[in-house]
Amino acid sequence: MLLPFFIVALICMAGLRVGIGADYESYMNIYKNAPGLGDIQFIHFALVEPGYLLLNVFAKSLNLGFPFVAFTLSTIIFCNLLLICRRVAISPLLVIPLYFALFYVSHQFNILRHGIAISFIWLGFTYIKDKRFFKFIIYLLLGALFHTVALIAIPFYSILRFRFRFWVVVAGLGASFLIGLKFEFLNNPIFAILFADSDRYQYYMNDYYLNIKSQASFGISLGTLLNMVWILLIYHKWFLDERPDNIIFANALFFGVCAVGLFNKNGVFVERISGLFYPALLLIIPQFYLKFRKQWLIVFLVMAYCTFYFLKVITTKNRFGEYEYIPYKSLLTSSQELPTVY
Repeated sequence: MLLPFFIVALICMAGLRVGIGADYESYMNIYKNAPGLGDIQFIHFALVEPGYLLLNVFAKSLNLGFPFVAFTLSTIIFCNLLLICRRVAISPLLVIPLYFALFYVSHQFNILRHGIAISFIWLGFTYIKDKRFFKFIIYLLLGALFHTVALIAIPFYSILRFRFRFWVVVAGLGASFLIGLKFEFLNNPIFAILFADSDRYQYYMNDYYLNIKSQASFGISLGTLLNMVWILLIYHKWFLDERPDNIIFANALFFGVCAVGLFNKNGVFVERISGLFYPALLLIIPQFYLKFRKQWLIVFLVMAYCTFYFLKVITTKNRFGEYEYIPYKSLLTSSQELPTVY
């Protein structure tokens, strides 16, 4: 009974925030620079994905403000999560708290477009086991309306159904990190060629990383990455045959972790790609509750894991040494002025 109130509270926190998140200013600039309904040109869609642009255009035309955009995105994400829970028959009472601890702050306070794209991608993934390609592709295209990275997931319609032997998983994880750490030719040069004409890539690699060593951080903390590897190995060994869609969840996390290892020198870019697959944790972890007799121990371990991750995220500092997410500031309590666009 408390779950709907919890979700509404999280939506309000995301919608009312002010000045929180590394990309807050960028999203405010998109809103303030959004054209009027009658002034939209093709060049606008070349700069921002059409779904996100049109949402900003609509909000700005009616003078609803950026909070309307944030409220809308958060609401869609939680609706998608509830649909995912229904599709995979896992209780949202287990999934939503995990989402809050592992992804909420990042997806709804920072990488908004990426966060909503991921929710559509995973809704599409739930149709893979039924071999319903049309539904799968529709949801991925909906995700691409907010972030084009969703298109990367299209080939995984077939790949995620493939069953790998356990030794292949172990060897793949080990090889991805060994290659990523020891062979430079599989890191920066590949992305440099693929994104040679991308101003955003050049900014991140040459300016954003100038004073911080994020290239060597695997896009996320090494401790969290090792936790995901541990969960993946146990999952492949114990849970793979218990549900028809478990192979999809396990493979998704496997490819996400391998991508982090292979291309760790590219920081935020590889995090955007591998981050598409991390939400497999939301559908893997709940199954631990039912597997063991001493459920209190599993609950304790999961809570400790999530608490560690949550605290790690909210205490993140930006390149200027300032906290990105704390203290929480909202339209109701903060006197901070919105950033000005020049």
